This record gives sequence, structure tokens and C-alpha cells, in this order.
Amino acid sequence: MTIKLSTAFFLLLSLISPLYGEDCCGADHNKGVANTLDAKGAVTISTKKATSNPADSKKAKPLRALLISGGCCHDYQSQNVILSDGISARANIHIDVVWTRDPGHDPKLPLFKDPNWAEGYDFIIHNHCAALSKDDQAIENIVKAHQSVPAVHIHCAVHSFRATDNQWHEHIGISSDRHGPHVPVAVDILEPKHPIVANLDDWVTEKEELYNNKEVYGATPLAVGTQSYQQGGQEVTEKAIVAWINTKYGAPSFTTTLGNYGHNMEDPRFLEMVTRGALWVCGKLDDEAYVTPYKGENTLTEIPYDTNIRVSAASSQAGNPVQNAFDGDSTTRWCASSAATPSWCQIEFLNMTMLGFVEIDWEIADQWVQYQIETSRDGKTWKVVYDGSSNTLSGPRRDGAVGRYDRFVRVNVLKQQNGMWPSIREVRLFDNNGVILNTVVK
Repeated sequence: MTIKLSTAFFLLLSLISPLYGEDCCGADHNKGVANTLDAKGAVTISTKKATSNPADSKKAKPLRALLISGGCCHDYQSQNVILSDGISARANIHIDVVWTRDPGHDPKLPLFKDPNWAEGYDFIIHNHCAALSKDDQAIENIVKAHQSVPAVHIHCAVHSFRATDNQWHEHIGISSDRHGPHVPVAVDILEPKHPIVANLDDWVTEKEELYNNKEVYGATPLAVGTQSYQQGGQEVTEKAIVAWINTKYGAPSFTTTLGNYGHNMEDPRFLEMVTRGALWVCGKLDDEAYVTPYKGENTLTEIPYDTNIRVSAASSQAGNPVQNAFDGDSTTRWCASSAATPSWCQIEFLNMTMLGFVEIDWEIADQWVQYQIETSRDGKTWKVVYDGSSNTLSGPRRDGAVGRYDRFVRVNVLKQQNGMWPSIREVRLFDNNGVILNTVVK
């Protein structure tokens, strides 16, 4: 059952506009938006210092945390480091990171299949984006674990599991289904005496997403966020709770919807708030043995993930099919059926993929090839993401080719140095961090 907030807070939220924005992957939610928050002089700087005294961490066994991350729309590889290092630098907490490179809305997180997945941990950090997950058994296992195991939820965790029943959001304390544009958020502390935020001043983030509050359940708000911007000739001001606790549904939890971008996650104020939230849910915020840095090493485990693809070409020579350019074997090759150009080979992603770089090994390494790399969402309308149409350099090439969730990638061969038939030994794909994708041709 929804718990009512105070009249004052409803007045605070009454400025919310119907132009609130789109969900986490809305393509146009930032179109025509001009931030006006900074123009109002809302920036404040935090000057307060933490008052806890350092203590010898050897006097107490470190808290054990499990950080789970992966899914749509965020650079989880970088966030894993920011969060685990940032929290352990502020508190005696050992963090095991388990994550997937799967960038889809339903990332595969098999650990939730185990009813005892949280066993042995003092608390769990949820930093994943799984909006379309429909695994009812996994949700049941998650919510059951959090009846006794505290939790910290960050940003898109609040948008996760929207395709299931409402247990997840009742556990969190607030549901959200939309966010505003990527402009700064003014963070105002509502409960300055609460120990999680007692040492923080109000502040203004760099560009960020403001999640709406669709329904409020057992949440106790700690901070509210405001975005102000112009869109469609209108001045829009939106407010929403951005940090809260919940003690009404199982073990205590702390949640913040801030943290879309690494630059805000790296902010000492954000890390201080999250760390103190973690200590608070464990009942250790007043224990000096836990407000000193962890001296050991955190661990990271990556869940294996395959990027499934289908490949095709404008033409293929008998014995040198297009699949050879994606088989991981540089002794095989794809070759077109003639010297005619332009000619192309194409990749279709069968699951959501974030492409950052394309590396091409041409058949003849000492001759240049002029080409373009194009991406498309529908296989009909193409955009050039790398233009090598004037290239005169030979040898393997790794080109920046950002295709954010595009479905198709095409290597379009325009001309070769000696008029040879277009031919490629190997095409390798990399994510935005330069990590090679484990492609599997279907």
C-alpha cells in the first residue's frame, strides 16, 4: 500500500511537468533541451568534513559486500572500479564485484537463480539495469534474500525488473519509469540530521538524469533533486526524491537515483553518501572500526557473455565465404566474387551491443584499402561512423566506430591499391572500453 508523504513534500513535487522525458534509452529525451539550472546561480560547494575518527581496521572483520552490475545504457566496467575503490577507500568494506558485459535490458545474471545467492554477505549493492527482466523466480530469490540481507541500490537498479510484479519496487520503496534530460541536478538535503547525509551540503551535479517518482511506498526521503531547463520554448522545472532509505520491507536499504555518469559517481559527495548509506544499512555507521579504509584487495568476476551475430556480404567467392572473416582464424578469408567496388560485408547483432571499435585485417597487408564503416538500426538507413575513403596506409586497422545499440555494421570497400578483389582475413569488434567482443556467428 502506498504511504503518503507530507503535504510539504507534495508541494515540493507539484512543479513536475508533463514533459518529464522518456525511459532510460529514449532517443529524443535530450532533443531541444537547454539547461537553465546553473543560470539561476544554484551551485553550492560542500565544505563540511566527515567527523569520524580513523581506527585500526584489524580490530574488526571487514564487512563483506557483493556488487552486482551490468545491463543497458551505462559504462559498468568503469563504474565497478569507481564504486568498489571509492567505498573501500572510505570504509572497512571488502567488495566482491560480479558483473556482465551484456548491454541489454535483460542482462543474464545467473547468480539470482540460486536461492542462496546472497549467503555470506553483510549487504548487497545493486548497480544494474535490467528493466525488461521477466524472471519471476529470480525476483522471488532476490526479494526473499533481502528480507534479511540489507541493500544499497544505485541509479538504474531503480528502473530494473519493471516487467515483473511490484515486489522489487516495494522492496526499494519507490518506483520509477522515466527520467529527464541530461542536464545538471540540484541536490537538496531534506533530512540534514540523518547520519547518512549529515556531513553533506546541498550540491549541483554535472549533467545527470533525474528519475521520476511514479509511486512512493515505505521510503523516507533524504534528498530531493531539481532540474531546470528550456524545451520547446517552455521553462521546465522538475523535482523528485533522489536519495532515501526504506525500513518497511525486509532488511534496511539505501537508494540513490544519482549516478548515471562516471563523473558524478566519482564526486566525493556521491561516494561519501553511498558509503555512509552502506554502513548505515549494516548498523555500523557509528562504529569506528568500520569508518576507516579497507586494507585488502577487492575481487572482480565477469560473467561470460557472447555477442551473437549473423553475417552476410554483397557477394562471396566460392571457397571464401563471409563467415571466414569472423571465425578467429587469420589463415582463412572472405573474398568478393569480383573486383567490382563498392563491395561490402555486413554484421547483424542478434542481441543488444555497444560497439566502440572495428579492427580489420585485409588479405594483402602491404596494400592500402579505401573503405567506410557504417552502422544502421534497421538495415536500410545507414550512417558513416568511420570514413577511410581517402586512406593510403596499409596494414591492419583499428578504427573508432561508435555504434550505440545499432543493429547492423557494414564494412564498405570502395577501392584497393592495385584493383584486387575485396578480401578480408578477419574482422574483430571491440566495446567502448577497447575490450574485444566474443562474437559467435549464428
